[in-house]
Amino acid sequence: ALGVPAARPDCTANVEVVFSDDAQATMNEVAKRHEDLLGYYHRRDHDRLKTVNRPIQAWYKTATRGEAANDEKDAGSPWNVRADEPGEPTPATCGDSPHFTACLTSEFVNVFIVVDGKALRGKSLGSVAEYVVMLALSQPKSLDGCNAFPSILDMMAKSACPAREAPTALTPADGAWLTALYASDAEAKGDGERTEIASRMADILIKAGSADKQAAR
Repeated sequence: ALGVPAARPDCTANVEVVFSDDAQATMNEVAKRHEDLLGYYHRRDHDRLKTVNRPIQAWYKTATRGEAANDEKDAGSPWNVRADEPGEPTPATCGDSPHFTACLTSEFVNVFIVVDGKALRGKSLGSVAEYVVMLALSQPKSLDGCNAFPSILDMMAKSACPAREAPTALTPADGAWLTALYASDAEAKGDGERTEIASRMADILIKAGSADKQAAR
């Protein structure tokens, strides 16, 4: 529905969702055995990053993708991908100024989500699933505060929106945001990509509003 491409049935999973009655113990084990799943961090931040402080929490492992590879390390691969880790070099084959070229794109390598079963007792599993979808498909800048549009993220926000109830499912704005995000030009510069996403999101919401008015007549 969002236009997100599906991988082949034999693909390697890159999204894991764990339900646990001891979320912190789960993350302690992850940090011990698979610390790469914590994502980009400096060694001094290791203990802080593994700390569970939300009922549903996600950790993102990201990478930067360049143009077609031509170095020996990536021989046989059509792309040049480098994990976002301290000390990892920038992908090659992006011209003389790799930090400023439009050939670089950012992508998720893995998303690890932990759901605290104790903290969410009494919550609808459907609502929890909708919230997990939002975390799995995007990396929200903030999970708190009051968003301009109603969002499933409001459900777990520490500061609720006083003028409206928190949604219990993905909202039209959430759907528009995710659809626009995955339809955007990943090689565009930051400001240009954000403008493109906002414009496409506005078009989706306007069309949906017009369709609702027509249906109500």
